[in-house]
Amino acid sequence: DVQAESGGRLRLGLGTQVRAHVERRLSMPFDRPAARITDYIRCLRAIWNTFQTDERPNYQGEFYQFRLMNPFFDPGPIARPEIPVYLAGVNPRMAQAAGEVADGFHVHPMHSRSYLSEVVLPAIDAGARANGRTAADVDLYAPVFAVWGATEAERAKSETTIREQIAFYGSTPNYRRIFEHHGCGEQARRLSQHMRKGEFDQMPRLVPDSLMDEL
Repeated sequence: DVQAESGGRLRLGLGTQVRAHVERRLSMPFDRPAARITDYIRCLRAIWNTFQTDERPNYQGEFYQFRLMNPFFDPGPIARPEIPVYLAGVNPRMAQAAGEVADGFHVHPMHSRSYLSEVVLPAIDAGARANGRTAADVDLYAPVFAVWGATEAERAKSETTIREQIAFYGSTPNYRRIFEHHGCGEQARRLSQHMRKGEFDQMPRLVPDSLMDEL
């Protein structure tokens, strides 16, 4: 519906969330997230293909299947059926999954130029080459942290907010690799300890200026 009503402008973004939220907030199992979402995207495309062509559904993946359809649930074909799928991620395995099956990769706002060039892009390329593509075939959507303001006070307030965000992300084990990439693994482990204790006011000071500059 969104693709049809927007005239073909939809880009569908998908992501797996992290273990703690999936298990403890959403009450779902968390197992092999990259493999699961890879299978999910392939199944999704099989569903769209049936909608477009009326082809008999016959997808049987490791985790998902699509083998039944009747006219009541079939919206029928649309004028622009090719919907780009963007996969969000941080670590190499998810970037590799994007290379395998996605049209784009949603880079996490907490990233650096070197992390992209040395970690993310090689992983995307590895996944893409396994399927006859290269990293150049996968678009990157990369939002960034930016300190802004017309006055020094406004810029200082903006920088404080960003430092708090980076500290929050750094406290999550899934994002620790970025800290480690920049030699700040110990700070990330201490951030996790403060988070578990609820010592939020202690966290921003563990984000060094050098890391702020990189991110």
